[in-house]
Amino acid sequence: MDSLALPPTQTGATAPPGQILSNEQLSLLKPLIPEESWPTFKVHFEEIHFFWAKLLLDTSVTGTNATILNALAAIRMVDSILSDESLPRWKHRFAYIRLARILESLDRIIGRERQKGHVSGRRGQGNSTIKRDMYLQAVVGESGKTLGDLRPRWGKRLDKMTGGSLFLAFAYSDKADSMIRDFSVKHDVLENISHQAIQACRQAIGDSGVFPI
Repeated sequence: MDSLALPPTQTGATAPPGQILSNEQLSLLKPLIPEESWPTFKVHFEEIHFFWAKLLLDTSVTGTNATILNALAAIRMVDSILSDESLPRWKHRFAYIRLARILESLDRIIGRERQKGHVSGRRGQGNSTIKRDMYLQAVVGESGKTLGDLRPRWGKRLDKMTGGSLFLAFAYSDKADSMIRDFSVKHDVLENISHQAIQACRQAIGDSGVFPI
């Protein structure tokens, strides 16, 4: 990969929380987090936080909303955001993360409904296959099958790479986005990047840079 190439000793394990990153480690992160991101994040924090909070509310699949119909409606809403090319990249990132989490919830809902006999699949068909079929039916004609297959994978990878940080979901650069789409970059590398990026945020701007998403 030609983006962030972590040395072999850094790809399998992360630094303990609070351990100061070296200048070399920080320099490797620079292409992923533009310097102007933090000032911009502070200026637009209310808009950013409101967008995420509203997205959570509008796509809730917990409690009484934990139904297959609500999950599919939430998926369609998120898909419409991802298909809107007029939106800034950070809104797309938030939507990708939300998509990954909705699909995790849908997997649990399907398992519960199968136990009750409310959902049935073909012989030998597991929950994951049923979930994929439902998802593709929900987005057919909008994102299409190719993007429909890729978007859940991108969302899951982005969720790993942000490490639960609202700031990183907003701040990541196009170079970071390219890593999400490059499946040769393994999940453990993405998770390691998230740990180091969060530690870099703590060093530079304090815990406010790790506002949970």
